[in-house]
Amino acid sequence: MVGGNGETGGNEDTNEEPEPPEEIIPETEDYVGYYADMEGDGTVDGVIFADMAVGNTGDGQWGDDWGKYEIPVKDNLKEYTISKEKYNDDFGENYVISPKKGTTGNERFYIMALDDFNDENGPRYCWYDAAYGKLKNTIEYTVNDFEQGKANTIAMIANWNKGANGGYGPQDDNVTYKDMWGVIQTSVGNIENPTWFVPSKSEWAAFGEELGLNQGNYANYGLSDWYWSSAQNNAINAYRADFGSGYMDSHSVFDSYYVRLAATF
Repeated sequence: MVGGNGETGGNEDTNEEPEPPEEIIPETEDYVGYYADMEGDGTVDGVIFADMAVGNTGDGQWGDDWGKYEIPVKDNLKEYTISKEKYNDDFGENYVISPKKGTTGNERFYIMALDDFNDENGPRYCWYDAAYGKLKNTIEYTVNDFEQGKANTIAMIANWNKGANGGYGPQDDNVTYKDMWGVIQTSVGNIENPTWFVPSKSEWAAFGEELGLNQGNYANYGLSDWYWSSAQNNAINAYRADFGSGYMDSHSVFDSYYVRLAATF
């Protein structure tokens, strides 16, 4: 404080409790099913479906061989804390996890948004209507493409933005449904390094299996029947998550399905 003689005094009792140190969550425990506040700003952004401190391998439990995935184990991870208790949403009641302030390192978690993407054109979108018969970056259904959703999204937004001038064809060629690669651009963040992205085939399979989702319970979690992945199956089809049947499959890119975005933090 400032004393009557103009000098600064010390040892004043302000009656303010010091903030307790942030308790770092351990890397030996799996936090799948917890909620995520990516910015630590009090806003819950999604539900955790993959924890790369512990990893896991799915051997087709989510329906068939198309649902195989492997969540890698990584080191040099960021540090995280419990930022809120007893948050309740579609995935039940659980704690909320946020990054420790100032932490650096690799991102530990994959999260799925709590709601479907939906703008004035929604809620269903084509994968890319005019791309039918033209897809070139295809992968076999047995390939583990976990960690590829973001790269797929970057590539396909760039491709869609070219349209008929070097892309897969004209934009929004379907008279009823918009292409998802156009409409999501206002929501993903920087399109060259998006925060949010369309999950890959294996990322969708991990989401379904790690959270115990099946054809009997998916609607209880606010999920729709079918969701586009960002992965291409062959020249005419892209992979989709079929919650109504409980497995991964693929459908024509001119079909219209729901979209839900994922992120890492």
